[in-house]
Amino acid sequence: MAHPSLPRLLLAAIAVCLICLMSKAPALAEPQVITFQDLPDPAAQGFADPFKAMGYDMLQELRTVVRQEARLTNGEISPEALPRLRTRIDAARARLETNGYDIAELLSQRWTVAENRRRAMFEPNPALDNNEISLSGFLIPAGRNTDGVHVGYLVSQVGMCSHIPPPPPNQLVRVSLPQGVPTTSLYQPVQVTGTLHATPHDETIYLLDGEVRMVGSWTMVAQHAANVDLSDAGDKTSAETRSFRAFTGGEARVDRKRTTVNEETN
Repeated sequence: MAHPSLPRLLLAAIAVCLICLMSKAPALAEPQVITFQDLPDPAAQGFADPFKAMGYDMLQELRTVVRQEARLTNGEISPEALPRLRTRIDAARARLETNGYDIAELLSQRWTVAENRRRAMFEPNPALDNNEISLSGFLIPAGRNTDGVHVGYLVSQVGMCSHIPPPPPNQLVRVSLPQGVPTTSLYQPVQVTGTLHATPHDETIYLLDGEVRMVGSWTMVAQHAANVDLSDAGDKTSAETRSFRAFTGGEARVDRKRTTVNEETN
């Protein structure tokens, strides 16, 4: 005859096993909440840039030396204009040297600095590639792609790409929105969740009263997009929103012109 406590012991053992299995099962990963400052490649940001601290006046003097000496080398200057041009070059050189700048050293670095600046603006953060993330910003609607899916551009500030210049490419996210756009308002903040891809894109759209070229390093297919309240950002965001509303008259008028990116549909 079976002991009466055995069924209870068996059930208890099964329950313990189930609890152990559940504790070892991988939990569904929550989307990583990021900001636009996380999007650029950190490794591409720190580099020596001697031109950054020169200021406008000193940079203009350096440009004078480079451009006018190139004109001399190319024989573009008439004999009559030579003395005046040489005086101008000498004055620019003297001012730079008086302020402690080594002209030859600066010029030897210019192409390296130019490439480093390009990388700082274009290179995406490899740690975020193919990751599921959640990012809040302002959505610029850009019509539909060839498959009829809504497309938009997520930017960090209200008014970017219209009365504010576009962001660096590695802080511009081209979003496909299979479920539709959460808002057509350019000054309504939204939160978009989906898988982020380091995919370059280049598109020209009509925004407000002119064309804007949208060059970016990120794409995303949104699994979820919704309006959010970013009032915590303080008076600065509120002032920007009010200014942009006045500038646009409250309209969001966007037409797509062309694209050179592969359309995402899933």
